[in-house]
Amino acid sequence: MNKLFSITLLPIVALLFAIQPEADTLSNKVPTPAADPATVYFYRGKQFGSALQNFVLKADGKEICRLSVKRYVIYKGQPGKVAFSAVEGGLAIPKKEMLELELEAGKSYYVQCDVKSGLVTTRMEMTEVTESTAKKKMEGLEADNCMSKAQ
Repeated sequence: MNKLFSITLLPIVALLFAIQPEADTLSNKVPTPAADPATVYFYRGKQFGSALQNFVLKADGKEICRLSVKRYVIYKGQPGKVAFSAVEGGLAIPKKEMLELELEAGKSYYVQCDVKSGLVTTRMEMTEVTESTAKKKMEGLEADNCMSKAQ
């Protein structure tokens, strides 16, 4: 009887341990929370000579928004290195002007965008500025059209 009991009990116990999920298997199924995004504010103040031109802002080659005169755009991105560029009117001309930022979770960055014109070309120069400088220069600016659609 003892032998029969151990022969039937042993496979049942082994089966229970085999079908019980392991602790590390459960932890692999629980998603890890994403880091807080970084926020980048792009703004373009008054510029009389280039008032009719708008530029497409891109982050790592992906379009963010068109930035017009006296407007600002807010970009939220994951931490890490991001290359920002701007192309006039969305034309796919090779980008010489780029701004690379190492974004940190939960931090805010401010980028002043100025249009520079040469004899033949027009480009947008992007410069990272301090928060206090940006707040002064962003007074009276409005969110660009793509921002109102996103919100």
